[in-house]
Amino acid sequence: MGLLRFFTRHGTAANLLLVAIVAFGLYAATQIRAQYFPDVVSEAITITVKWDDASAEDVDKSIIAVATPDLLEVEGVSDLSAIARDGRARITLEFEPGWNLDRAMNEVEAAMPAASALPGGAETPVIRRSAWRDGVLTVVLSGDLDRPQMERLGETLKGDLQRAGVTRISLRGLTAPRIAVVADPAALAEYGLTLSDLSDQVETEATEASGGQLSDSATRLRAGHDRRDADSIRAIRIETDRGPVALSDLARVTVDSAGSGRAYFMAGRAAVTIAVDRGVGGDALKIQKTVRQVSDRFLESAPPGLRIDLIDNKAARISDRLAILVDNGIFGLLLVLGLLYLFLSPSAALWVAAGIPVSLAAGIGLMWLTGQSLNMISLFALILCLGIIVDDAIVVAEHAEYRHRSLGERRPRAAERAAIRMLGPVLASTVTTVVAFLSLHWVGGHFGSFIATIPLVVAAVLVASLAECFLVLPHHMARGLGRLDDGPLGAPARAVTRGFDRMRAAIFEPALRWVIRLRYAVLLLAVAATLQAVLMIQTREVQWRFFQSPRSDTITANIAMLDGATRDDTLAMLKEVDRATRAVRSRFTADYGADPVQYEISQIGGTAGRGLAIEDDKDTDLLAAISIGLIPPDQRPYGSDAFVQALEAELRKPDTLETFSFRAGRYGPASDGLSVIFAGDDLEKLKAASLALQEQLAGIPEVSGVQDDMSRGTIDHALSLNAYGRALGFQVGALATELSARLSGLTALTYLDGSREAEIDVELPEGAISAGYLDEIRLQSQVTGEWVRLGEIVDVAPRPALGSLRRENGRNLLHVTGDLDDSDAARAEAVRDRLNSGILPGIAQTYGVDYALGGQAEQERAFLSDAMKGYLICLIGIYMTLALVLGRWGQPLVILAVVPFGLIGVVWGHALWNMPLSIFSVVGMIGMSGIIVNDSIVLVSAIDEKLPSRATIPAVIEATSQRLRPVLLTTLTTVLGLAPLLTERSSQAEFLKPMVVTLCYGLGLGFVLVLLVVPSVVVIKHDLSLALRSTRRLPGLLARLQARRRRAASKPYEM
Repeated sequence: MGLLRFFTRHGTAANLLLVAIVAFGLYAATQIRAQYFPDVVSEAITITVKWDDASAEDVDKSIIAVATPDLLEVEGVSDLSAIARDGRARITLEFEPGWNLDRAMNEVEAAMPAASALPGGAETPVIRRSAWRDGVLTVVLSGDLDRPQMERLGETLKGDLQRAGVTRISLRGLTAPRIAVVADPAALAEYGLTLSDLSDQVETEATEASGGQLSDSATRLRAGHDRRDADSIRAIRIETDRGPVALSDLARVTVDSAGSGRAYFMAGRAAVTIAVDRGVGGDALKIQKTVRQVSDRFLESAPPGLRIDLIDNKAARISDRLAILVDNGIFGLLLVLGLLYLFLSPSAALWVAAGIPVSLAAGIGLMWLTGQSLNMISLFALILCLGIIVDDAIVVAEHAEYRHRSLGERRPRAAERAAIRMLGPVLASTVTTVVAFLSLHWVGGHFGSFIATIPLVVAAVLVASLAECFLVLPHHMARGLGRLDDGPLGAPARAVTRGFDRMRAAIFEPALRWVIRLRYAVLLLAVAATLQAVLMIQTREVQWRFFQSPRSDTITANIAMLDGATRDDTLAMLKEVDRATRAVRSRFTADYGADPVQYEISQIGGTAGRGLAIEDDKDTDLLAAISIGLIPPDQRPYGSDAFVQALEAELRKPDTLETFSFRAGRYGPASDGLSVIFAGDDLEKLKAASLALQEQLAGIPEVSGVQDDMSRGTIDHALSLNAYGRALGFQVGALATELSARLSGLTALTYLDGSREAEIDVELPEGAISAGYLDEIRLQSQVTGEWVRLGEIVDVAPRPALGSLRRENGRNLLHVTGDLDDSDAARAEAVRDRLNSGILPGIAQTYGVDYALGGQAEQERAFLSDAMKGYLICLIGIYMTLALVLGRWGQPLVILAVVPFGLIGVVWGHALWNMPLSIFSVVGMIGMSGIIVNDSIVLVSAIDEKLPSRATIPAVIEATSQRLRPVLLTTLTTVLGLAPLLTERSSQAEFLKPMVVTLCYGLGLGFVLVLLVVPSVVVIKHDLSLALRSTRRLPGLLARLQARRRRAASKPYEM
């Protein structure tokens, strides 16, 4: 208490503290970084093992199946996934958030089998930590220039950006020059050469070698010279058993200057792109500013016709969308200030309101110190705190005014005693709110990281508010501007006070008496209303939508052509997508009066957005993508999913198309809206089940972008040694090695052509490896020395090969993913029900596979499980806090009795706004539990103060009536601080509205229930205690009655 008295009486201590906090907050505001969403960083380690020429089945059996058991035992691993592809394996280990990856790397290296333990031909495993990046924007250079010139300009701009400090950038769209040495199989057989022999000699002859250095000289000798063009490659002499032979006699040398690299096009013109990312802690707004300045300077000296566009600019959207919350926060702040002015005296209102900027400044300062950012979630948490901040100050200021005006105490004494008297209840209410929000830390996974900012911000601001309430406010109330209260500025407050006092005496107190008389009926009605709210959820009268991801303005179409198609086929498909886009664009422009498309950029040789699950298995010539930038959502009356559905309906798909995935971009940590995981031993049945599911989903308009992660590989020729081959001494392993050297295409040399990577490849002609060709290969027996045809010693059986296999936690799996349009929650839920009750059970029974729902469904299960644990911890924490502060076991139960009834307002509010419950509704309910008990604490504390000197019912009525104004004020300030967001029309704030509805309606109706239920429960508790006392006295009464009867019976009967 000495600290409170010191700050109340000292002339400058409180003001110095106030100035220091505000200055610290203002400085932090200039330093804190801004971004759209919090960083959700995945802690992962990736292991890659190359095994040339091995099939996906062999990779799965000999590498993944061997490595997985030991890797699963590494401490901290939350998930293990593995993909086996032709020629390589990739194992990904995901770790718990915050896990020490340095330690994990050491453990993974120890657990991973060494190269010596892997099959012959497998390379040493490469183990890497995943690097987290978040896209900021993409710079597109386009123009009527040839592609080499565009590439040079892109390289120059990339260098300028790096010199300006923008380092996380990647230049895309560079061609990959390629020289192909296409060997003649007959010539190889004639000279007894294999592809491996040819590749080794081409590499040796094409590479300049060092010849050493002269002694006492800086002169270095070089042997040979680099061969980097087709003519010099053709002139290479190949050593054979019959003497040197010109390479041109053994192979055809061709040059593809454009190579098979990635090429971009914008508005039909050549383009290159520079993707700009940021790492953890990077400031997107500062990066965007630097990129724009560098690009503007670059254009000043660029050749005519060059154009630079900044597309997919997430940084620009950050400012716009944070501004939405800032505007609503300012509006909510004005409403709170207006309410304080009407219900408190001008001096009290002024100093209570002063706590808002002080607490917010302290909160922002603590956010900056702890490495937080200003984003949609943290800014919403600050807006949430607008009304909660003043709750403590309202209680102290209102009690100080009561002591000054009603008890006649001088202002300094009234302020000091009010602070001391309210320290316990205010401390309890603040701690319970902080405990409630901190329990959200029990939510794990990506969504736990996503909402982790909310409890941190709320805790920081409320602790700062508590300090301001008791160290700064009492001093100002003691030396407040009391002269303003009796002047014209105080007239509105005096009028409201008189009207409020009349209402309290004439309406509230009589109503409260009736409530207490009917206390059991009131409690039963509250319980019935709560059960009815639960029933509304169970019967889906109020829908559920786990997470409404804010939609981005970008749509991506990813294309994969069937094996056997050509680059020209892929380009033709790109033109068809462009035609469909123009058709839909024209139709939407005519229907809605505005062109929906801002830009369109296409590419061949790669994918965009989320990409394709099978892209690693495809020749890059068979991959393509188109990215379409739409106008902002608030400028169009339709969602991006509607545009996607129109495009898919317009598109004409050729027979050479394998996979086509149209997806609308989303923000946030949510996984695929639709994700089905098939598990089974038979890979053919897994693929068949996937195709059956995709066929059924194709008829559901709400589903788009469906694909699986198992591609069809080429035709495998399964070779098995026959009896004759075994008799000649041939072995399976040696035979596989020999055939690999003869048949597998090889990269003889990789070199830099400027900044581009170029290749010299040695390969057989396309289609050369047929069953007939294999049959004619001649091999020498190590036992007899005779030469035999391969067809004589093996049996050849062609079969379709699977290009990739996925294994997770030791099981063979196949993932089918897609987007589910959840803008209509009821229709989305109907699609899920149809999947669960009809489609998936039927497919599982038909193909004999197991299935499970992954993606958002899996995230939802994990989140709700964690949220339930967090909620139980929240209630236990609140109870323990109240028991410690109040010093009793029973009173906390009375205070907590109102918590379940908050569900009534939550469900009714969502029903009134026709809004589905969501993850943020759950988060809001957990936080609301800590806020709603604050009014109960104030009320029960006042009742306890009256009980020693009054009977229970009069004490309850008097205390409830006396605390009506602070309870009303604390509720209204919280609700009004958030209310502007309820009417916000921007679609970018839509995902936050469930939490706003939860808090506004839950606390609004909760305030009424506090005034009805808490007094009723206090009196019912008194009734029960009387009944219990009577029960305890009953044995004694019965004993005395029996004794009296015995005495009466023992007396003689008198006539």
